[in-house]
Amino acid sequence: MVTDVVMPGMSGFELCRFIKTNPTSQKVPILICSSKNQAIHRLWAKKQAADAYIIKLYTPEQLLNVIQSLAHKPTN
Repeated sequence: MVTDVVMPGMSGFELCRFIKTNPTSQKVPILICSSKNQAIHRLWAKKQAADAYIIKLYTPEQLLNVIQSLAHKPTN
């Protein structure tokens, strides 16, 4: 799943926490794409169990590389 941090109704962090605490979806890899480029945002994403965090403006190749790495990441 690819999500942003800033969204209407629910932040990407909240979405990530919801998905990762639900037994039926907890193994879904989550990539957060955001313009927020401070260490605290990356730390918070990690605390919410996001699998990856990429900063906008990224190239299509960078996005594809992160998605491919998540597709090959073993699940627990």
